[in-house]
Amino acid sequence: MEVGKGKHHIIGSETNRDYITSVETVSGDGEVLLPFLIVQGTDHLFQWYTNTSLPNSYTIATSISGYSNDELALDHLKHFDLWSSKRQVGAYRLLIFDGYGSHLTYEFIEYCDDRKIIPFGLPPHTSHLLQPLDIRVFQPLKHYHKCAVEQATCTGCTNFNKIEFLNAIHSIRVQTFKRSIIIHSFENAGLIPFNPLIVL
Repeated sequence: MEVGKGKHHIIGSETNRDYITSVETVSGDGEVLLPFLIVQGTDHLFQWYTNTSLPNSYTIATSISGYSNDELALDHLKHFDLWSSKRQVGAYRLLIFDGYGSHLTYEFIEYCDDRKIIPFGLPPHTSHLLQPLDIRVFQPLKHYHKCAVEQATCTGCTNFNKIEFLNAIHSIRVQTFKRSIIIHSFENAGLIPFNPLIVL
């Protein structure tokens, strides 16, 4: 909320600190795939799907931690395969990701081989330089998430929980995943057009 000349006041929110991971996939031509959301918990709750404006096309999985694991990494790979194959041009697809261990299971690699997906794991501690999402996209995502929490707080919401997040995520993504931002993120990583000097 803007108050006065260029001054901003942030209203705190008592959030419950439940974790949700939004696994996002973008392509060098500026397109974004549907998200793969991992909600902290063990069971899917009816109100996640009925009391929110969450599109039916979004995929929701659960884990006790709210983070990915070996099984969910494989589920996301299948999600990637389903949605990216609809726009596939050549015989192969390249999947760039951080070097997290759950991407390196036998099942993960075997699935990639069977579907002609080339998995390319980035070296450790380099995603802030090489991963397009980290370079340009996640910063506005965090900004619009923060705005959604502040707006909800200003309207009387004192608990921005899972349902509040699921209700807001589509709007947050629409504001974040602009074609120009995605294209610039690949440019800034030196990937498209290929220019390793940017990183060096």
